[in-house]
Amino acid sequence: PMARAVMLGLGRVPTEVVESAVMAGATGRQQLLLVKLPVAMPTVMLGINQTILATLSMVVIAAVLGSGEDLGWQVLYTMRQALFGESLLTGLAIVLVAMMMDRITQAFSRRRPEEITNRQHVMARHGTLVWASAACVLLAGLSLAFEPLRAFPDTWTVAPHEPLDAAISFINTHYHAVTDSVRNWTLFFFMLPLRAGMDQVVSPYSWGFALDNTVIAVYLAVLAASVGLAWRCLSWQVGLAVLFGGLVYYIGLTDLPWPVVLLPVTLLAWRTGGWQVGVFAFFAMAFMLLSGFWLRSMISVYLCGSAVLICIVAGVSMGIVAALNDRFSALIRPVNDTLQSIPLFVFLIPVVMLFKAGEFAGLLAIIMYAIVPCIRYSELGIRQVDESVVEAARVMGSTRLQLLWRVQLPLALPEIMLGINQTVLFGLAMLVITALVGTKGLGQVIYQSLADGGFGTGITAALCMAFIAMTADRVIQSWSARKKREYGIQPG
Repeated sequence: PMARAVMLGLGRVPTEVVESAVMAGATGRQQLLLVKLPVAMPTVMLGINQTILATLSMVVIAAVLGSGEDLGWQVLYTMRQALFGESLLTGLAIVLVAMMMDRITQAFSRRRPEEITNRQHVMARHGTLVWASAACVLLAGLSLAFEPLRAFPDTWTVAPHEPLDAAISFINTHYHAVTDSVRNWTLFFFMLPLRAGMDQVVSPYSWGFALDNTVIAVYLAVLAASVGLAWRCLSWQVGLAVLFGGLVYYIGLTDLPWPVVLLPVTLLAWRTGGWQVGVFAFFAMAFMLLSGFWLRSMISVYLCGSAVLICIVAGVSMGIVAALNDRFSALIRPVNDTLQSIPLFVFLIPVVMLFKAGEFAGLLAIIMYAIVPCIRYSELGIRQVDESVVEAARVMGSTRLQLLWRVQLPLALPEIMLGINQTVLFGLAMLVITALVGTKGLGQVIYQSLADGGFGTGITAALCMAFIAMTADRVIQSWSARKKREYGIQPG
């Protein structure tokens, strides 16, 4: 996140600002330190924020490798002992550390230069730091005489994990039918058709009717109408995407013949990124075929793709609302911090306790972890749209909806696509963790190789997952770059 945010921020510095620095005689180093970095600071600080949260989310993984008795070790220990309330509270402690660091870095980035340079004496510039240092020295001295200042007394602690366990038990007892219905509906009508196809899933038990010729005819008619509407109202590329999606929903991603997957993905990569991206996508899928992990790869694509699709729809929508409503932005910000800094293992606790183990629990865990970049980058992109452009659109008579769809969203496209890209990568990273709740695919192979010592098998499966991520990354980035050139955000 840090590298991508810095590249994006420096790339979005207006050309006229750089040209003004050049005309003023600034050297290359001065242009970078005094012009480009200050202008790009909001995006750079978002990258710092994402890096802090991503780092803290890995403390449990570090505990598996023997990091010591820190918060990550406590989460791992309590989970192994089935102490769900305590493990959740320990995860929340990590979240509070992340939120504290996030607020400090954000406040630092908002400081104006004149607040620092226009004051003359030391106390005016660093008064808070001086008084805080003096207080720390005083408290350190007092702690030598007063034991409670050196070690917090155990008798003062509380045990809030007990109410959490009681709340989960209450939900499972009184609302089991509701949670069971949500899980079954999502599995039967969304997830299983994408994986195995309607021809395998539709039955009187699951859908309430059998898949006869009449149902097939109705489905084909609806699909044809959807393809025609998308072709006419949007573009032929969208129409083909709808057609392929309808084919996947009927046959299932895991049952599609491998050429039917390899050819469209290669053509999509070639159309968006040129022959280099197309060749890379072809050889990436060829590696999955030749290594024998094609089926596992398609299962991973199905599960991660389902979660990413939900993240895009829900995350971008919430990001748009947050950009347009400061109150909603303030409300959802701590939720984003919580979701992105909770250790990956902790996501499994509430979903398993409420929905039991299985693919639906894995789907929810992926969504909770991967949705944050879509929200954050969508809000950032819309808020960074030049106010003069927005005002010009208003003067021309644009409605609120036209302003959003024809001005703000196109200009915010680089940040939105970066958020989607991060969502894809985060979703794939979570697949290994969801193997703990019974999901299949490459994540399960990697997890089993850790237990069995199968180094070669684990590395091969990990390479397949990396190729999926890299292919998606190159396609998304290439499509984003082409749209930026079309909208004049960057030169062609």
